[in-house]
Amino acid sequence: MVALAAVITVVVLANSDDKTNNRAHTSSSSTSATPSASASATPSDDPSPSDSPTSSDFESTMPSPADGKIPFYLLKVGDCYDRPAGGGGNNDSASCNGPHDAEVVTTHRLEAGLTTETGIRNKASSLCRNELESKAARQPAGTAEGTYVQYPTLNGYKLGIKTVSCSLTGNSTGTKKLTKPLS
Repeated sequence: MVALAAVITVVVLANSDDKTNNRAHTSSSSTSATPSASASATPSDDPSPSDSPTSSDFESTMPSPADGKIPFYLLKVGDCYDRPAGGGGNNDSASCNGPHDAEVVTTHRLEAGLTTETGIRNKASSLCRNELESKAARQPAGTAEGTYVQYPTLNGYKLGIKTVSCSLTGNSTGTKKLTKPLS
């Protein structure tokens, strides 16, 4: 279990700026906050059901909301957070009623069969696109100008992390904060 925890920690904390092992995708648009296309990935060997980790395996080995860190795969619609310095999948919990980097608009679950980082990224982006565009269009002008799509690396996907978290941000560079809950 300790080895699994170490692997999961390394996978989830992978730097989101690494283009070959990317698991978070941002884009910016002052009018529609449209996520740009990303690629999808599929594992070549799906573990048997008895070998598949459960969500409780991940929850017991990763930071919890109680310690101020929220792994992207535990985010729920309406959760607000700050992105950690340097990227990674463990967001810093933040109040929606004060300055914060992002708010979750929707979450999705990736289907089985993805085998590449590009495939995972593309699928995650396509799952989020319509809902992010729709929610961004309903915001007051100048409010939400960017998107943030978080998804597992190929290794995380193979370990059973299938959640995609789709968020709106103040802007894609993190220099502009949201200051209240989204409309």
